[in-house]
Parts: sequence; C-alpha cells; structure tokens
Amino acid sequence: MDVSILIVNFNGAAFLDQCLACIEQSQTDLRLETLILDNNSSDNSLVVLQPYRDRVTLIELDENIGFPNGVNYLLPHATGEYTLLLNSDAFIEPTLIDTLVSVMRSDSSIGVIAPQLLHEDGRLQVPGNPLAHWVYKTNKPRSVRFLSGAVMLLNTAYFRDTLHGLDPAFFFYNDDIDLCLRIRKDNKKVYYYPNVSATHIIGASSKTVKHFVLIEGYRGGFWIVKKHYGRLAYGAYRCLMGAVFWIKGRWHRCFSSPNHREHRLVCDAVVQFAIHGNIQFSKLTRS
Repeated sequence: MDVSILIVNFNGAAFLDQCLACIEQSQTDLRLETLILDNNSSDNSLVVLQPYRDRVTLIELDENIGFPNGVNYLLPHATGEYTLLLNSDAFIEPTLIDTLVSVMRSDSSIGVIAPQLLHEDGRLQVPGNPLAHWVYKTNKPRSVRFLSGAVMLLNTAYFRDTLHGLDPAFFFYNDDIDLCLRIRKDNKKVYYYPNVSATHIIGASSKTVKHFVLIEGYRGGFWIVKKHYGRLAYGAYRCLMGAVFWIKGRWHRCFSSPNHREHRLVCDAVVQFAIHGNIQFSKLTRS
C-alpha cells in the first residue's frame, strides 16, 4: 500500500460524501486505503458512510476520544508508506495525493507536507496567525513554521515510530502546532506546497460543542507553552492569561444574556488553568 488516508469524523455527515468522493476522484496510480474512525457522532454520519463500507475501513466508537487520539487509534492499522491526515470537512483536488507523495519522495528532509488551503469561496485560508498571511500567499513551495492539520502528509514509519503520532494530551486544536514544533526540533522540514490545494470548511465538527471549543483551544495553548518553551515562559504566560481573562470574566458578569454566560464559562476555565496550572482534561472543560 502506498498511502493510508486517515479520517477522524465527528458529526461530519454534511461533508463526508464530498470528502470521500474527492478521494475516489484522485488522479493517481498509487494504491490508496481509507481508514475512518467515527467518534460517536450523533448525526447521521454512519448512514452516509453505509455505501462506502466495502471501500473503506470503518471503526465506530461509543465515545468521543478527540482528534489526536482518533488518529493514534487508526495509525497502527495504516499499511501505506505514507499517511495522509484528512479532515472530514476537507475536499482535495484530484492531483493532490500524487503530487505531495512525489515531492516527499524527492526530498527526505521533509517531515510533513501540506497543500494550499482555500475557503469555500476560493479565498486563501491562512493557518494559524492571520498576521502570517504573507507566508502562505505564494505559489512557491517553501519551509514554514506551521501547517494546518486539515490536510497533511507524512511518512508513516516516521509518524508512527519516531513522532509516536499526535500528542494525546490534546483533544482537538493545537495538535498540529505541536506536531510541527516536534518535526522542526527533529531538524526536518515543515513544507508548504501551494501548487495543489484543498478546500476546507473551518470548524465544521467543532461547531456542535459550544464553549468547550474555546476552552479546549486555550487549554491546548497552555500545554503548548509548557511543553515547548520552558518554565519561565510558561509562568509568564499563566500570569498574562490569568489577568486578561479575570478582567474579561468580570466584564461578562455585567450582562445576563446566554452569550455572555458562555463567555463567563470560558473566562472562568482559563483563570483556573492560569491559577492552578492544571491543564489536563477535567469536568470543567467538558461541562
């Protein structure tokens, strides 16, 4: 097998058909396998996947274990030389897989490669900090600091045996930041290849989990700083985030609308992370 395509799905029924159709329309002689893990979706994802059961490997879980753990669950089943991580709300163009594999095979220094990402209306989608828009607004392939995990290709052995998959300390969000940091620390390239593209519907799955999305995003940020930037930076980050979100929380307490209540929950969670440094999963982040 040449490429194992790993898809972790949670309530992605609206996008799965198009996602899988794009894979099947790939223009390549490479041998592909598609492995899908369903994270206990509450929509009709399994109904949508029914016609594909003879063409994909489908694993159904009775709980949502998150994206990184879902990828790690699928990874031992991957038999391809390369692994393509693909969001269920991402739609690849026909030449994408063949092109990315060809580039990786030509340069062993590449640790991970990803295409240009586009919004539905064709606008460039910038991963990470919007201020870095200029980095990705190019037609020239280049090494970058960060790639979005919506669509990325890695050598399977390197991903599984050296990187040990994604960090299970994340639930969703920030795992791609962590992955790129680890690859760069291993002196491998994080490589942006804008000559092929994929359309990505940002946050399609996470829209169903309300304030937990924001809380998990901030929690992951704390873990990124603690893991990669040392005690001094982590201490400063905790002080800054605690002060900012304590002030924001006090302001939201002046209002009684549901939206302000949601934001109060987020602010309270971030303040607790800052005070106690407890950034493991908890009932606080899941409530």
